[in-house]
Amino acid sequence: MNRIFYPLNIYVVWHPDCRFGKTIAEEIYSTFCRDYKNPLSRGIGIPVYFRYVKLSNEQPLDIDTSEAEKNAIILLIDENFFLDDDFRDYVEKLNKLVNSNNRIYPVSLCSKAHTIGCNLGNLQFINALKFNSRNLDLGIKEDLTLSIKKIKTDILHDCSRLLMAFQPSSEDEDSDRMGSPVKLFLSHAKIDV
Repeated sequence: MNRIFYPLNIYVVWHPDCRFGKTIAEEIYSTFCRDYKNPLSRGIGIPVYFRYVKLSNEQPLDIDTSEAEKNAIILLIDENFFLDDDFRDYVEKLNKLVNSNNRIYPVSLCSKAHTIGCNLGNLQFINALKFNSRNLDLGIKEDLTLSIKKIKTDILHDCSRLLMAFQPSSEDEDSDRMGSPVKLFLSHAKIDV
């Protein structure tokens, strides 16, 4: 039996009590895979998996990084995630998977997310509470929309760096920084010739 081996898998992890986790995860799915509201729609087709349901060990399902060449693990860290010891232990396990092909991208959905520990201190968090220096209140629909836009943009950039085998942006020195973000051109033919 031939096994499908994808170039990239994306995993989105959030606490089941996170108020915005499912909404953000569905938007990530719609951007990278296909529109979840229209399952027959065409999309980029990158597999996106959700990890939020607690199993008998009180943690989400493990992540198997052998299913793809590269794996992006997105942590949506809110107060519930931050305070749950089982989720913190889960992140500790995920950290053991990190290498040049598997990366973790933590997203701050609360002001103290970056202090969660779990060996995430050296990673650059995506701050979902700010957009162009403006503080966002995720309880306001317009602010949540801006936050999701920022999350998707940063994840697209970071996944592009991962696919291109660039080092994580948190490891960049000032001399490594480019004047503009990674540019990725995607195209598809309407009719095969």
